[in-house]
Amino acid sequence: MTQRSLEKLLRPSSIAVVGASDDPTKVSGRPIAYLKRYGFAGKIYPINPRRTEVQGLTCYPSIEATPGAVDLAVIAIPATAVVQTLNDCVDAGVRSCIIFSSGFSELGEEGGALQREITGIARRSGMRVLGPNCQGVFSVGTKAAPTFASAFAQGDLTVGSGAIVSQSGAVAAMLYQLLGNAGSGIQYYVATGNESDVTVADVMLDVVRDPEVSVVLGYLEDLKDPDGLADAGQVARQEDKPILVLKSGRTAEGKVAASSHTGALAGDDDAVDEFFHKHGIVRVGDLIELAAFSQMFGQKRRAAGRRVAVITNSGGLGVMVVDQCKALGLEIAVLQSDTIAGLKAMLPTFASAANPVDVTTQLLVEPRLLSRAVPLLMEDPGVDAVLASFGALGGGYDIDAIIGDLAQANDEHDALLAVGWVGSHQSIIQRLGAGGVPAAQNPSLVVRSLAAYVDFSLDRADSAGDDSATSARGAVANAATAPGLVSIPDAAAVIAAYQPLTDDGFLSEYNSKRLLDQLGVFQMSDVLVAPTSAVTDGPAQLTFPVVAKASSPAIPHKSDHGLVVLNIADEQRLETVVKELIARAEDIAPMGTVEGVLVQKMVKGGFEAFLGVKQDPTFGHVVVVGAGGVFIEIFSDYQCVLPPISYGYALDKVKALKAFPAMTGARGGDEADYEALARLVVEVGRVVEHLGDALLEMDLNPVKVLPKGQGVAVLDALIRLRTDESAARMS
Repeated sequence: MTQRSLEKLLRPSSIAVVGASDDPTKVSGRPIAYLKRYGFAGKIYPINPRRTEVQGLTCYPSIEATPGAVDLAVIAIPATAVVQTLNDCVDAGVRSCIIFSSGFSELGEEGGALQREITGIARRSGMRVLGPNCQGVFSVGTKAAPTFASAFAQGDLTVGSGAIVSQSGAVAAMLYQLLGNAGSGIQYYVATGNESDVTVADVMLDVVRDPEVSVVLGYLEDLKDPDGLADAGQVARQEDKPILVLKSGRTAEGKVAASSHTGALAGDDDAVDEFFHKHGIVRVGDLIELAAFSQMFGQKRRAAGRRVAVITNSGGLGVMVVDQCKALGLEIAVLQSDTIAGLKAMLPTFASAANPVDVTTQLLVEPRLLSRAVPLLMEDPGVDAVLASFGALGGGYDIDAIIGDLAQANDEHDALLAVGWVGSHQSIIQRLGAGGVPAAQNPSLVVRSLAAYVDFSLDRADSAGDDSATSARGAVANAATAPGLVSIPDAAAVIAAYQPLTDDGFLSEYNSKRLLDQLGVFQMSDVLVAPTSAVTDGPAQLTFPVVAKASSPAIPHKSDHGLVVLNIADEQRLETVVKELIARAEDIAPMGTVEGVLVQKMVKGGFEAFLGVKQDPTFGHVVVVGAGGVFIEIFSDYQCVLPPISYGYALDKVKALKAFPAMTGARGGDEADYEALARLVVEVGRVVEHLGDALLEMDLNPVKVLPKGQGVAVLDALIRLRTDESAARMS
């Protein structure tokens, strides 16, 4: 894991502003105004050939004319002059640059060509470049503020332990303001813009190591550097810090065209979800969640379990919170008898001492009630977290006492505490947040953040000390080797032996299975009866009942055309079926593409699964496993698995299926050999390694998961290989 340093970009000792303006409200004037306002201790060099002084500072005609070395140059000039200015910076020994200027790849090919020149300069020189079309950086530790973001134009700087890293400057500014409203703050604010060189992943890799940072908050519109993000996830795991990401584009138009079940079922965003999950990155749904989750995830202690106690001043609100807790996988704690007795002793007889605890209006009579009730709940050994949900606390309530008691309880106990305060003034949420108590006006938001944090904490605990398959670089070496899988170093030779007969690139079921047999995935026992052959030409060991299917690469989905016949009981019936299927297939498929009829043993019983491979535009091959059969698109019970695939990783994904209980003998059924299904997932992952870009898609559907110890049976297979035509259709 190597990275060109961002030290001079994020923590510079000297900053030049090219195109500096004397007007502190303009884009090219704000960086100097901010540097002076927030107390940057380093050197500031305004650059403008038309001025001798800018905002009270000596101004220089060029970057070469500055009296000292420049760590960071901010470029705020027209796009047409940027490339020459970058070259001037390289000649002057500048270590890093930020380009505010727009007019690059966001405007099309002409601007894209200019941006590629920027990338080339950065790569050749080693100078790090942020942008173009970006709002810059604010580094709290050094008070370096080379940015024009309006978020810093007024008010006090909200300092905290968060690091905002965003491809959008506007989104970064919104997030900064939301954090301030919640009593949180930042150590870093970085807007990366078009990412000609420095990416969100690069910045995350740097800031997650800073001891002053406890949580990294990212906004992504696209994934330009998935390998870098994987590395950032690995470092965050090692540092035991969370990365929270809002990735837009869940419903982006123009998904990759796909003719297989797998490609139609698992969209691009499913792979993004799995990528984040695999690398320990927490994905949130919107900006409000990103800001609220940062409070919960930014604390040092982790959740020990899922058991939650709810305390409220409204029985109805308590019931709503309990319902949402259960819906999100949290458990309602069973309070110990000592806890209940203690609560009864301090509450009126009409209050509820059971979970959820309803203190009613007793807070009016006894303002310090929470100083005893909340610690009592947090000390219960059966409670991992306390959710305090209040509403309608208006005149007459001692708000200061309530806030103080909640903050003190949070400081003094190991259990988690979070507060939902309906209808409160924003200042109350700010005060709780500043005191380290995660809080929001919406209790549902608080429950969501707690549930996500519990999942994160328990996942981290389960994976402690296991760094396998967390980095995308060099990860093939970490993949578990499936027993019996044949190593084939020359993928081209393999593909040549299975040259598709159609432009679509599909192999027939027969050749798909032959290829998988050759790769050692399973042993093929099917029999192909050619159009000119008789059934009796097949192996004598063929036992009835059997299934017969027309085999042609031109008919990938045979059941759609009535080309599958089940439960054939004897040889005489099979001969009739073979003739009918060949005749029907030859009416549908182009001449010379019908190979014959594939005959296989009729497999009854077992759990029906599917397994496939699709091409993702960002991550390459994605393996998909799920509940199978003809209804896979209807039930949509599947999991994406990103190579490299270890056995443990594959088994976890199989167990994550909604239908998994059906494989464990639920409702008196036989326990299925789901471990064999997991091994098949691993082997398919290895096939992806062998075939590489030559493989476009694969469907194994259905896969029968047989009773425990009997393995799996691949009943149908479809492989699509790369041809000039098939690649064009997939693009």
